[in-house]
Amino acid sequence: MSHSLIRHWLEQHSPVEPSLLEGVGIDAIVTERINAFGGSEPAYLAELSRSPDEVDRLMAGIAVPETWLFRYPRSYEVLFEFAQLRLAAKAATFRMLSVGCATGQEPYCMAMTALRAGWTAERVRVEGLDRNREFLRLAEVGEYGAGSIRAELPSWAMRYLQRCGDVIRIDASAREPVRFLRADITELAGVRGEGAYDVIFCRNVLIYLNAESRTRLLDSICAELAPGGLLFVGHAEQLMRGSTPLGNLHVPHAFALERPSLPRATGRLTGLEHPQQSRVRVPVAYDWPPARVATGAIPAPRKAPEVTIESSMERAQDLADGGRLDDAEKMIRAIILRSGPTAPAMELLGVIRVSVNDTEGAKRLFEQAVYLEPTRVTSLLQLALLSERAGAANSADAYWARTRRASQVSEKGRTP
Repeated sequence: MSHSLIRHWLEQHSPVEPSLLEGVGIDAIVTERINAFGGSEPAYLAELSRSPDEVDRLMAGIAVPETWLFRYPRSYEVLFEFAQLRLAAKAATFRMLSVGCATGQEPYCMAMTALRAGWTAERVRVEGLDRNREFLRLAEVGEYGAGSIRAELPSWAMRYLQRCGDVIRIDASAREPVRFLRADITELAGVRGEGAYDVIFCRNVLIYLNAESRTRLLDSICAELAPGGLLFVGHAEQLMRGSTPLGNLHVPHAFALERPSLPRATGRLTGLEHPQQSRVRVPVAYDWPPARVATGAIPAPRKAPEVTIESSMERAQDLADGGRLDDAEKMIRAIILRSGPTAPAMELLGVIRVSVNDTEGAKRLFEQAVYLEPTRVTSLLQLALLSERAGAANSADAYWARTRRASQVSEKGRTP
């Protein structure tokens, strides 16, 4: 890295993992920020020393704050069951904390899940914690675009999402239990004001921290988490719990850890699928405008790509989420040739088309998904957003209406 002064300052004054300060990527990020202050490295170093907001802007480029609605859907299934158990145990309140909440999608989804589990808004407390002032400002607004739709979206969640022009706004009922706090995420002491937290989400935060900061944060989490409480982490972070008393909950794809306690008064977490949580797959979505440009629909392959035992829509989704769009597309095409077209397959191909700015191709694929599954909430929602972006108000209105009707149909078909 050519900006040795900045790198040294970050190593001394930030919690960032040192390995993230290597390579051309970080060099480009620092160069961009230096140029914003006249191109002088010493001048920018002085700015970092006196401006916490500038430190936050630089850190946001280094540790990219990825967040979207219902990220890691299995986590919310476990949260749903846990919230029901706490309610059955006659707990007075249900308190949750989102560490590194960024623009707020995660704490809002936590609140929605608790409400769905039967808690009333006045008995749910969700704190979203971040040090970036701009992120918190956006979180308070609670308005999101297509980039926040890229995981499995429970059909019941539509009641908490409102149309606001060409964006999705979190309904007031789900915003009421949530408050956002600006603080150092590695120091949780003093955040708690009403007792320990039943649940803490700290996902894809630990991987960005150096060893000392990571240990300090985990110690703080253990101090703030109630006995029997749950900690949700990122998929790469379950083994980072070190010498803490936290134990793995062993629910696949939930990435949940538990602080040991006496046996619960009522029930236990089973890790089983919940039929009451009907879900629809919302594949990847990328920020508007998409970063790459391509034209034309995805051509049908001339011959079937090689299909292995690992080919599955879940695997294709993982590839797409990881940015391996070409590999994801090949796998989806192989699955279609093997098993025929399905709504989830058409939908995922559609979002890949969105990611490369092929809106017409994406629209056709979402339409095929809806043809195969007329009440598919996710594809209808994407079609509504695409129509809004294209300025087709009448079409957008029609798709929004269909989205609402489809979500109601999904709810009525839910197993009690």
